[in-house]
Amino acid sequence: MSTPLIVPYVRHPLSCALPTYPEAQLTELAQSIKRHGLRHKIVMCEGMILDGWNRLLACALAEFPPAFRDLKEDETAAFVVLANNIDRRDLSKSEKAFAVADIFFIVNGIWSNSSHAFAPEGSSAASLHWSKATIWKQTKAQLAARAGVKPRMMQDVLRIRARGEHCIIDAVRSGEISVEDASPLVSLDMDGQYGSLQNHCEGKAEQKAKRVETKREEAAARAELKRARADRSLPPPRDNASDAEAAPLTERSAPSSRLRAMMCEAEVNLNALCEALADNNLIVECKKDSAALAAACREYLTLMDDS
Repeated sequence: MSTPLIVPYVRHPLSCALPTYPEAQLTELAQSIKRHGLRHKIVMCEGMILDGWNRLLACALAEFPPAFRDLKEDETAAFVVLANNIDRRDLSKSEKAFAVADIFFIVNGIWSNSSHAFAPEGSSAASLHWSKATIWKQTKAQLAARAGVKPRMMQDVLRIRARGEHCIIDAVRSGEISVEDASPLVSLDMDGQYGSLQNHCEGKAEQKAKRVETKREEAAARAELKRARADRSLPPPRDNASDAEAAPLTERSAPSSRLRAMMCEAEVNLNALCEALADNNLIVECKKDSAALAAACREYLTLMDDS
């Protein structure tokens, strides 16, 4: 990302529970700050940016002097991050659930061997406990309600967050794999999680490539059908022969063009049906029969054209 280095500011680990804006959104925020100024001050907690990291990056892009305030005595760091981000930002359900789970894990100091602490941007290390980040005791149902997701999803997120390797957690955050697909993988060992994730991503890539190829074939078939329909509207070819001699050719070519167009349209529809029901043996046999019928029709059309 082409944002300048923010020195000497350090991002609070609780702030890291929320994703950084993509470059386009940061640019949009910077333009808004240029026009309207900084509406909400950046909140500091023990010398680190607790709330407003994206606003700080946008201020740097806009070359606008940022404004700060310290965390108040009656404020709790975790609740400030939740209140100012979970409800206000345009996050997916998965992102919200992960943010709530991350904050819960950080505040309560719950770390497994495989889960990783957040490295604050701009510093090499930070403590897991802060004077303003008090213990946050919540049930799974309460965490789910705070994130606005179903308890089952929050249960899966907590399981991934507690037992998942870096690759699984990062893949869920980036959307490479869904929470539902990732949850069973965390019961595997480290090598199993990495291997299963790789297989999942390769499978998704193959499915995407197959969908792209299918769309290309469908587009080519539509183009062929369009050309066939256009051929029907063209006048018959003319040469030095008289109109009387050309009339039989016209009469023969009209049915031929119509049959060719109908055959192309039927093939497109049948191929789409076969793709949708590829595992059905009856459909596979029908596709073979249709291929044979199409070959017979083409041979008939060739004979008509030659006659």
